[in-house]
Amino acid sequence: MITLGMIQERVKAGLVQAKAKGKTFGRPKVSKKIIVEIKKDRATEINTYPQQPYLFTDIETK
Repeated sequence: MITLGMIQERVKAGLVQAKAKGKTFGRPKVSKKIIVEIKKDRATEINTYPQQPYLFTDIETK
């Protein structure tokens, strides 16, 4: 039977191995240019979603 401790060890070992191979984790960074455009468009309440799908990116999430 696999215990919680064994699962945690395997997960941690897998993360270490992936990092050693160069894998990056987390949400991709949003460029400052896009953040400025998002804030400008939100301030003017312009909805240009079909032309600029990045407008609904959650910029507060880090």
